[in-house]
Amino acid sequence: MKRRIVLAAAVSALILAGGAFVGAFPSRGPAPPSHLVIARPPAEAAKCAALEKRFDLSIAPHAAAPNAMAARALRQDGGALCTDGRAEDGTQELEQALIDIDVPSTF
Repeated sequence: MKRRIVLAAAVSALILAGGAFVGAFPSRGPAPPSHLVIARPPAEAAKCAALEKRFDLSIAPHAAAPNAMAARALRQDGGALCTDGRAEDGTQELEQALIDIDVPSTF
């Protein structure tokens, strides 16, 4: 019986003492203003980057493809369109460049 009383008193003391330290440790604070939050790139921009990378990695083994020169030109045009903010048009150019060298775009 005496052990239960001591245990209950100890648990109560720990629970009550925990509230004393709440103000001692600062929280993470308020969220940063919206103009400081970095926006995630839109899906089309991410698709542009993925297609550009796929083409750059695939052109070397497919350099002898019949349309390799045209594909390189399409890759340059598509990359420029993506950079200029016209990601939808850029992805179309990049997908065509991959088709020209017989590499699936997988999108």
